Amino acid sequence: MEQVQIHTRIEPGQFSRALGAGGLHAPVLSSCRYWISRAAVLGDECGQWAQAAFDARGAESLRSIMALCGLIKRHSASAINTACSKALKSGTHRFKDLRRLLGNPSEQQVFGFAEKHPLIRDLTIYSNFINQFHTQ
Repeated sequence: MEQVQIHTRIEPGQFSRALGAGGLHAPVLSSCRYWISRAAVLGDECGQWAQAAFDARGAESLRSIMALCGLIKRHSASAINTACSKALKSGTHRFKDLRRLLGNPSEQQVFGFAEKHPLIRDLTIYSNFINQFHTQ
């Protein structure tokens, strides 16, 4: 029987070859560039977020960028772009934060407050009341 290959022992968590996305034999950085270009197809903000995540976290951001591209299966491109825009403004580069922003799409509502209300007294009445007891 002829020996075909010898496998050496390596440390746990290490790999004998660097495989790209999906187990392909491409360097990780070229896989990152590919997925960043795929994210840019979704919209400008998506491409900017993907590039910012790569700049901040390096090759570690590959799975986050891949997950960003996978969001199109469940969300519209405009919703994803809005979430990416918010993430860019807040400076977050994790997919978990991006998914949280997609879960809370509504903007904060601004309510107009009444200047006077019959149940609320004017502040001068309270001021006079306090001054009356403070001077005695």
